Amino acid sequence: MSSPDMSAPARVFHLFPQLPPELREEVWRYCLPYRVFELDHPAHFNVFEYPPEDENAVPCMLGITTVMNGRPPLICRVCRESRAVASKAGDMVVELWRNRLTIAHWNSSTMVCDAWQDRTREAPHLNWWAAYKADFGSGGRPLHCLLWEAAQSCGIGSLTIEYLGESNHRPSPSPSPSSSPARGAAGSAWSGPGFGPPIRPQFDITQVRDLKCLRQLPTWLIVMRVIVVHSDLKHAAATGLFGLLGDAPVQVVDVSERSRTDALFDMAKACERETAVTISQDFHRESVDSMKQRLKEVIIKKFDSEELVSSLRPAIMFRPCTQNCNRRA
Repeated sequence: MSSPDMSAPARVFHLFPQLPPELREEVWRYCLPYRVFELDHPAHFNVFEYPPEDENAVPCMLGITTVMNGRPPLICRVCRESRAVASKAGDMVVELWRNRLTIAHWNSSTMVCDAWQDRTREAPHLNWWAAYKADFGSGGRPLHCLLWEAAQSCGIGSLTIEYLGESNHRPSPSPSPSSSPARGAAGSAWSGPGFGPPIRPQFDITQVRDLKCLRQLPTWLIVMRVIVVHSDLKHAAATGLFGLLGDAPVQVVDVSERSRTDALFDMAKACERETAVTISQDFHRESVDSMKQRLKEVIIKKFDSEELVSSLRPAIMFRPCTQNCNRRA
C-alpha cells in the first residue's frame, strides 16, 4: 500500500459540520461576494473601438458578464445553512426601480431590472452616458439614481469617464507649449496668453445637477477604460481576482492599486494569447500620473471645479467573459 502524498493540499475539511453553528455561519458570510452592482448593461459599440466596416469585430458583447454579476452568490447552492446566511445578507430583487425615490428615478432600455442585491457588500456603477441616448433613450436622472444607490450601500459609486465628456479611451497627444492655453488661478483656460477674462463652461441644468450630485460623496471612481478577460469560470475563480469564489465578475479597480491592476492585465493578456481572437484589445498601460492628469483635465473642462479633483479617482473596469465572442470559428 502506497503512502499518501503529504505534499498535496487538503481539498475537503471533513470536520466543518462539527464546528459550532456561529463559526460555520461566519465562514459562510466570509464567502459572500463584494460586488460592483451595475445599474445598466454596457453597450459594446459604445465601449470599444472597432473597424467601421465590421461591427461584429469587437472584443466582447459584454452583456453576459452583467447577467452573471446579477445572479445569487454561489453559496446559495451549497446547502440549506449557507443559503440561509446568504438570504440574511441579500435577496433577488425584481423591478429594482420601484424601490427608488422619485428624485432617483431613471429608466433606460439598458437598465438592469432584476438582480441580487446585498447593500452591505455592493458598490453601484453606471455604464450609461450621453451617446446611449441615440440607441436606447432614457428618462429621469441617471447620476441621481447612481448617487441614491451609493448612499443606500457602501457610499462609493463609479461611472464612466465618457459620462463626464471624454469620448475616447486613449490619452490625447500632449499639446505643444506654444499651443497650450494659459490657465487662470482657478484652472480655467484664458482667451489668449496673458490677457482676456477666463472662459468658463456654459452650464446647463443637467451639469448643475450633476455637479451637486458629485459633491455629495467623498469618493467616486471614474472608469477610464474597460478590459475583458476571456476565461472559463474555474480559471477565473482560481485566481481570486474576481471574488473568493469567482462570483464577483465585474471589478472596478482604483489605478493606484498597482498589484491588482497588474495581475488583472496579465491575466487578460495571457487568456488572449491562448486563442485566435477576432480583434485584439489594447493592453497599453497608461501611467497612474497620466490617468490622474487626464481625469483632472476632463473635470476642469466640464465643471471648472478644482475641489472635485481629489474626490474623483481614476479606475479600470475588468470583466471576465466565458463566451467565445472574441474567438475565430
